[in-house]
Amino acid sequence: MDSIKEDLREVVSRLFGIDCNPTLTRPDYDFGDYSTNLAFELVKEVKKSPKDIAELLKSELTQKNAYSGAEVVEPGFLNVRLKDIEVLKLLDQNIETVFNNKIIVSEYSNPNPFKQLHVGHLFTSVVGDAISNLLNEVGTRVFRVNFGGDIGLHVAINLFSILEDVNENPENLNKIKAKDRSSWLSEHYVKGYKAYKSSEESKARINKLNKDIYEIAVKGIKDSNLAKIYWTTREWSYDYFKDFYSNLKIAFDKYYPESSVAEQGLRIVNENLGKVFTKSDQAIIFDGSKDNVNTYVFVNSEGVPTYSAKDLGLIFQKYQDFNFDYSVVITGNEQSDYMKTVLMSVSKIEPKLSSHTIHLTHGLVKGVGGTKFSSRLGNAPLATDLISETKEAFKKFGDLGDDLSLVRAAIKYSFLKQKYTGDIIYDSEEAVSLEGKSGPYLLYAFVRALKILNSSKFKNDPRITDSNNLNFDQNERKLIFKISEYKEILKLAINELKPHILAIYLYELAQSFNVFYEKVRVLEDPREVNRVAIIKEYLAVLKKGLKILGIDTIDKM
Repeated sequence: MDSIKEDLREVVSRLFGIDCNPTLTRPDYDFGDYSTNLAFELVKEVKKSPKDIAELLKSELTQKNAYSGAEVVEPGFLNVRLKDIEVLKLLDQNIETVFNNKIIVSEYSNPNPFKQLHVGHLFTSVVGDAISNLLNEVGTRVFRVNFGGDIGLHVAINLFSILEDVNENPENLNKIKAKDRSSWLSEHYVKGYKAYKSSEESKARINKLNKDIYEIAVKGIKDSNLAKIYWTTREWSYDYFKDFYSNLKIAFDKYYPESSVAEQGLRIVNENLGKVFTKSDQAIIFDGSKDNVNTYVFVNSEGVPTYSAKDLGLIFQKYQDFNFDYSVVITGNEQSDYMKTVLMSVSKIEPKLSSHTIHLTHGLVKGVGGTKFSSRLGNAPLATDLISETKEAFKKFGDLGDDLSLVRAAIKYSFLKQKYTGDIIYDSEEAVSLEGKSGPYLLYAFVRALKILNSSKFKNDPRITDSNNLNFDQNERKLIFKISEYKEILKLAINELKPHILAIYLYELAQSFNVFYEKVRVLEDPREVNRVAIIKEYLAVLKKGLKILGIDTIDKM
């Protein structure tokens, strides 16, 4: 594509003495390989009709060796067709993005200990992993980090209920079986939250507990009963997280507990008191009124840093640890205004850290019919429930649901094919379909092609490299041209940090292969060597694309 743009720039400069930046699109295959509306952009300066300009461009462009033809389409679009050898060059084109060879910290998932993981955590984990994988494709050093609230009001709410249940005796925790620990913790959060909302006495005790837990976590206190209960149940949560990420095949380079950055956040706030932050009723706030952002408390009246100060400390800590060029932070849409305030406060202390932080937000995960859930009421669908539901949906295909790689593919692709900026609908029946826009469909399209390749006597021949004697027929060319779009799609997905662009392309690619499969014979055909070479290219691209989405390919299905 870049070579076509360069040819157009050269022609326009020679004909009209004008510098331009052509835009290219891929029209329906029958109309050409690429199309441009450049003629319309030149009308004002050239003083000719779009059609006349397009005709001049066509005449000059088709004299170049790379093109097999061109056509002007009313009222002035120019469609061009490349020679087969030029199509093959598209397979190896370089990808240049703003992120090439940068150091990037990718922060996502961010579950809080003492609670079970719900479908929102599952979604943001999958999306964050895919975005990180995209960035890895352009020589980027990506450090994946996770941030979670091991201190804070939610922990105090949970511990309040737990302390009552175990009579403040850490030995009583031994009665809780390992398999029940995560649900037990989550149940106590619900009980504690109800107490916090319904009783002023409970609320006061929980607020006091919040301060005590902060001291325990930050100072590493181990000997009191409260400390023993805190550290034990905190470790239960981390064990639960490890199993969750392992089953998803998602890994992180570093986990930041809030307690590890709270003191740094508190220090930065105090150092900038009177310059960036102000006192308000014994608390310390960032007044956002002058900067058109919301006002938030960074240190409460008891001197304890809030979420805002911890996020502030985290941003500076990540930079100290990784010296990043960009920090990508992925949260729910509800955090948008909050992060604007945090980043605004950072911009007044260290502008580079703010301007180089990219905050991406996603919508809610909803069931069929758009059902909304609330975790604080204790009825949010758990991540494990969605996984179990998906396994159950696979039962109509026999034992396919026993293959965890298929279950992961179904869930991940169902999430990633949708634009994360809006709400996400998860339909388990659609997710497991072998015919629709689904992960299993893509894996089946991979297995089908792999079976042909493994049955061919040319399976060990090199992939397409020397094209001097290669001449595609129409069906072959359609598929190889679709394959050649991969790098263009990848560039767009990386620049926009949107995995759904790649996910949709892979579905279209699988469809193109299935059309090819239905229309041509491969094995024992005079053109078998060419067609097997194309299938190799198809398998390589599909496998790479699925890997970016976090989906492992399989050999049989």
